[in-house]
Amino acid sequence: MAEKAKPSPAERAFKREIQLYGKRTAKTLLAGLIMTCVGLGMLIWGPSRYDEPRPDLWLYRTFGAGGAGVVRWGAGIAILALGVYWLYRVSRRMRVGQPALEARTRQRLGLPPA
Repeated sequence: MAEKAKPSPAERAFKREIQLYGKRTAKTLLAGLIMTCVGLGMLIWGPSRYDEPRPDLWLYRTFGAGGAGVVRWGAGIAILALGVYWLYRVSRRMRVGQPALEARTRQRLGLPPA
């Protein structure tokens, strides 16, 4: 039986670099999905603007009866925008970032181009 040749240290370093990049991308994808779902949840299922009046609350005194709704919509939109931005970053990393990283890492480690 022919034995497999052990990968060189440069090849192992290259594979490790690509694995770490993939793990960071996966974490960003998960965070983007969670933030997008939380933002949508706040916009869809949050308390309505016409809940029972609470004159003891700062939001009610400052913004009136619709204060809670204004804050909920603002926070929901901000969280949703952050989630969508992270999803955009993941798609950009997969289309452009990973091939560029592979080329730079191969060049830095002295490996032949793929």
